[in-house]
Amino acid sequence: MTGKLGVYRRLFSFLRPYPRQFVTAYVAMLGATLLNLFVPQIIKGAIDRGLEENHPAALFVAAALILGIAVVRGGAGFLQRYYGEWMTHRVAYDLRDTYYIALQELPFSFYDRSHTGDLMSRATGDIAETERFAGVGLLELTGVVLLIGGVVFAMFWENVYLALLALG
Repeated sequence: MTGKLGVYRRLFSFLRPYPRQFVTAYVAMLGATLLNLFVPQIIKGAIDRGLEENHPAALFVAAALILGIAVVRGGAGFLQRYYGEWMTHRVAYDLRDTYYIALQELPFSFYDRSHTGDLMSRATGDIAETERFAGVGLLELTGVVLLIGGVVFAMFWENVYLALLALG
């Protein structure tokens, strides 16, 4: 397990004890991302039916749907952030615990060459950065990548030529 892939595998091994929270956070993120993609379609339908075909009730239905989506998206966002932060803190605790155990098992000759304060300071900073990445950072990165992919897909679904023009 050398290189960057090994580091990620080891990091994900700290997430393994929390599968329910991991799945809940990612399902909530996926739900919130997918709901973000529906709002433009609802607005398109409201404009097409409500304004062009002169059906004012379609505007109220669209407004109610958008409001409902906002409420569900807010709940999904809460679950995503709650479980993401929960996992982040647990992973950081497990990392610190593993680090302190490893420090205690080092030979005394190691401490003759290294200053304990420097080790603790560096470890605290590294664990804090890993903490941000492991939980919320990775979750947000995945959400943004899915949202961009969904937007590009929706653009091509609506009109290939306009999508190529917009992206090119």
